[in-house]
Amino acid sequence: MNRVLENIRKIIDIATDATGNLHATKWSNDENILCATNLEDKKIHVEFADGMSGVFDMTPYIRSDFFRSLENEEYFKKVRIFFGGIGWHEGKDIGPDTIAADLRVAQ
Repeated sequence: MNRVLENIRKIIDIATDATGNLHATKWSNDENILCATNLEDKKIHVEFADGMSGVFDMTPYIRSDFFRSLENEEYFKKVRIFFGGIGWHEGKDIGPDTIAADLRVAQ
């Protein structure tokens, strides 16, 4: 098992949370998000590996049943990098391609 993890670590960065679960924190790909910062009004500032950055508005997504739990401000603030995109525990996530398509690019 350790050898498998060593090989995986060559491709992605892996972090271990307080419960011992492994999480991908960054994929080695220019289209992936390296940093996500919670902002007001259900917006998240993101920075991609290729240098692009901007603000992603989660409001339209929160209207769906799947993302409705993100209406809770404390839960929303727990955003993290998840498989190159952004995510929250319980499987709520948005991929980097969706974020890039809806990103309000910083100028």
